[in-house]
Amino acid sequence: MENKIKKIASDVFKTSPDKIKIEYRLLGGMSNYTYVISHNDNWYTIRILGEGAEIFVDRKAEEHNLKEATKLGIVNETVYFNVKTGVKISKYIKGEYITAQNVKDHYEEVAKVLRLVHNSNLKAYGDFDPIGRIEKYQSYSKNYDLEYQEIKNWWKDYYIKHYQNIPHVFTHGDGQRSNFVIGEDKLYLLDWEFSGQNDPLYDVSVFGQNDFNDAINLLPIYLERTPTEEEYFRIRFYRLQQVLMWYHVALYKDDIGLSAKLSLDFKLIAENYLKEAKYHFEILKG
Repeated sequence: MENKIKKIASDVFKTSPDKIKIEYRLLGGMSNYTYVISHNDNWYTIRILGEGAEIFVDRKAEEHNLKEATKLGIVNETVYFNVKTGVKISKYIKGEYITAQNVKDHYEEVAKVLRLVHNSNLKAYGDFDPIGRIEKYQSYSKNYDLEYQEIKNWWKDYYIKHYQNIPHVFTHGDGQRSNFVIGEDKLYLLDWEFSGQNDPLYDVSVFGQNDFNDAINLLPIYLERTPTEEEYFRIRFYRLQQVLMWYHVALYKDDIGLSAKLSLDFKLIAENYLKEAKYHFEILKG
C-alpha cells in the first residue's frame, strides 16, 4: 500500500516516489485508507479507496459538494481529486480530533459549524435520499436478517408518512466526532463523502455515531432552545437509518472476504449494528 501511495502522490506532485514520505496512517473508517504524507516539507492527507468502497459513494457528487463546502472556510484545501479512482489529496490540518474525552468542551463549536453549513444556501449535487440509500446498500449485501427487514419496512413507512416532505438543506451527512478536527485557528469539518440535501437534524443525529448521548446533548445547543419531543424522536429515527445502512456495508465486506483478508470480523460488526438498530427501534415504537 505504501508503494502505491508514493507512486500516486509522486505522479500528482510530478516528482519521484523517493521524494514522498509516508508519515503515518490515520485510523478509523470502514471503507478507505487515509495516510498523512509529506513532500517538500509540506504535509498532506491522501485517501485511497478500500476494496468495495467505490459502490457506496457517488464521487461526482462528493467532488461537487466538497467544492461547495470549501466556500464556508471549514474544509481543508483539496489539491487533487480523481472522480474515477476516488483518490483524494488534501492539505493536512494540524490539530486533534474530537474524542470522548473532549467532546463536551466542543458542543458549542460543533453546533456553530453545523448551523453554518445548514444556513449557507449552498446546493448539493443531489438529495441524500435516505430511503434510496438503504435500498441501494441492501442490494449489495446477502443473507440479511429477517428482523432487519421488519425494522427497515417500519422505518421506510414512517419516513414516507411523516418526514418525506421536510425541507432539505445542504448537509454533511457523516459529521461524527472523528470528522471534526480542532485546528489551531478554528474547528474543521472533513470528509464530505455522504453530503447532500437533507433534513438538517440528520447531521445532529450523526454526531451520535460513537455515543448517541452526544447527539442528544448537541440538539438543544444546535437549536438554541429546548427541543420538542418530536425533535428528540427524529434524531433517534435518523440514527436508526444510519445503523441500517452501515449494517449492509459491514455485511457486504464480509461477503467479499474482507473479514479474513483484513483480520477484521465484519460479520460481528454487522451484528452489532443490527443490535443497535433493534435498540433504537424498540424505543421509537414506544
